[in-house]
Amino acid sequence: MTKKLDKIDSFMPCCIEAFDETDRKLIIDISKALGNEARFEIYSFLRMSNACMTGDLVNHLPLAQSTISQHMKVLKKAGVIEGIIEGTSTNYCINRENMQRYYQLLGQMV
Repeated sequence: MTKKLDKIDSFMPCCIEAFDETDRKLIIDISKALGNEARFEIYSFLRMSNACMTGDLVNHLPLAQSTISQHMKVLKKAGVIEGIIEGTSTNYCINRENMQRYYQLLGQMV
């Protein structure tokens, strides 16, 4: 069984000076969320269309609506996207503030 690094008392992250706890969490959460091929495709679709309903993704991807909804939930929890409820549907778009911060932080790692 693998130990979580943040649970080991003697572990000192190498980039502690460059990133605070919030930045580290943002990098890790978004990277994990986008590390899945379907979620990456959803993100790419949203980048091109600016916003969409789940039905738009169902028409675009060869995945069931329930599967897409689960992926949207992961992306939303990670802060990659946000959803605005419109009647009985949710209109999804990229969380531009979080993604701009994510790209900025990745740039610091290069």
